[in-house]
Amino acid sequence: MRAGRLSAPRAYGVSLTVAGRVLGLGGSDARGPVAEVRALDWESPRLRVRRRGWLRVDERMPADLPIPLAHAAGATDSAGMVYVACGSAEPGERRASARVFAWDASGRGRDRSVWTAVPDLPAEPRILAIAAPADPGFFLFGGCALEPIVTGDGGPGVKRRYLRDAWRYHPGRGWKRLVDLPRPCAAAASPAPWIDGRFLLLGGADGSLAR
Repeated sequence: MRAGRLSAPRAYGVSLTVAGRVLGLGGSDARGPVAEVRALDWESPRLRVRRRGWLRVDERMPADLPIPLAHAAGATDSAGMVYVACGSAEPGERRASARVFAWDASGRGRDRSVWTAVPDLPAEPRILAIAAPADPGFFLFGGCALEPIVTGDGGPGVKRRYLRDAWRYHPGRGWKRLVDLPRPCAAAASPAPWIDGRFLLLGGADGSLAR
């Protein structure tokens, strides 16, 4: 059954469930990355897609992201903080980002919509990383670094290098590097599901089939 339509074409965004609704954060259209945030609510028998300006004043929803981002990773921690990390802000995956933004979905803050910048990931900028919630903060695994290359016809190009480093961000303590993954992993299901005390990295790519 067709449930509805998005208000505009979108791909490669971050999708998180926050306060009973799904938030679509950033992503890309045919022109490149976007900063827009959308709320998706199921109002049987259809899906309703709204921006922050269309919600009631008391409904919790962030403003658009501070910068356009596609191929980013995101998670919501136990304290109600929403994190969006890394990704690409330029069309064509020309350059990756190490920037991280947070929004307090708990409603404790004075401005319920503002995103704040938290310390950048102290590692290579990347796209297609995998996020997972922590208590508090979040984990970030793998992804792809983007390396400039010269193509066969002599023009500029970009090559993906698959990563296996693992990190945890703790608010107030900053970043801590963890034990590396046993092999590179990018574009797995994100946020990673938590089952019986373990995160599961489901699917993804390790670069073995990349050309």
